[in-house]
Amino acid sequence: MNRPLAAAAALAGLTAAIHAVAGQVDTVAPLLASNLDDTARLTLLGCWQVVTATLAGSALALAWASRQAAPPGPLLVFIAACWAAYAIAFAVVGWMYLGAGALVVLPQPLLCLPVSLLAWRGAA
Repeated sequence: MNRPLAAAAALAGLTAAIHAVAGQVDTVAPLLASNLDDTARLTLLGCWQVVTATLAGSALALAWASRQAAPPGPLLVFIAACWAAYAIAFAVVGWMYLGAGALVVLPQPLLCLPVSLLAWRGAA
């Protein structure tokens, strides 16, 4: 078993679960109750569900790859790059709008960056 990939899979799965469960309360419910027009509100909801599927799917792919004798390098590089992009996007948005305390409100980089680094390590 490839331990870095197994750790990445576990952390990605945890992140997907937090996103799916806690995000419903903190983000999705207020979004659905907002006064945004239907197109904006439902587009954002659809994007939320796409992200949930992407997080969960990559967790499953990492778990599968952790059990392969020769992990699929290109797939792992793609997954690692996606999770790095997620971390960077939230770090930049948080810093731009919230400043130094951004990680308290938007802790996503603290979960996404380790998944990325572990996937990179497991691909090596």
